[in-house]
Amino acid sequence: MTESSTSAVPADVAAQPDPHADWPDRTTLSDGSGAGAASLVFSRSQSVQGSVPWADGVWVPSAVDRERAAALAVDALPGWLFSTSDETLVAALLDAGASERRHAHSMSAQPGPRDLPTVHDVRIEPLSPAQVDRHALRLGAIMHRAYPPGHPDALDGGEAAAVSQVRAIARGELLGPMLTESRVALFDGDIVGACLVVERTGDPPYGGPWVIDIFRDPACPARGVGAALLGRALTAVREAGLTGLSLVVSHDNARARRLYSRLGFTEVDESWTLVLPK
Repeated sequence: MTESSTSAVPADVAAQPDPHADWPDRTTLSDGSGAGAASLVFSRSQSVQGSVPWADGVWVPSAVDRERAAALAVDALPGWLFSTSDETLVAALLDAGASERRHAHSMSAQPGPRDLPTVHDVRIEPLSPAQVDRHALRLGAIMHRAYPPGHPDALDGGEAAAVSQVRAIARGELLGPMLTESRVALFDGDIVGACLVVERTGDPPYGGPWVIDIFRDPACPARGVGAALLGRALTAVREAGLTGLSLVVSHDNARARRLYSRLGFTEVDESWTLVLPK
């Protein structure tokens, strides 16, 4: 097995387009050299679940046997999170002992003029990284209530993990730096939701402005808070001259997928995140 950067990849990889070539830290794994080698390319990312290493945006050239690629991944990356849109590779990895963590859909919208959802008695305001850090305990508590245990987007580690994730987003440690196009929802002066937007390397739909998280307090009596947050974020992205806004939503979160579709988001990709066996 060999490992290299994309500046010195096997010929079978270099000859084909990597859809995530503009993502940072692209790394190639190979079990040999020449046209017969099994290779896969991925970006090393920080998992939102904590310190677990994560191979994100995994791509395998079409000529590579998926069972060999799966064996290579299991051997080289034991215990890693592993995200790919290659359904055949996913099946081979599941057969090799991996477990599914998340089945998701990438969606993207062009931020053009649109009718914005409004919510009575709810104010939608800009949200800066400093404000997120200052209100991390409140935001983390709301995130935890919005995604309780059993929800497809629930975090391992409970409320403490949610607070930690909020602070990591404010510091720009997950996917990219937080953008001021982020928005917060206030009801009777209290925070009841947020739409956190970061700048992901690359262009839409796989990069650019990216909704890393959106959540609302289920205890808030107002309805439509999530739609209002996302609608205002789309407007902010347009006013900033940016070309798109993208996000990922879990396959089982049908309610959110319907909401995003109503706001003009269309599906661009389907992906799976697995946990590789140790």
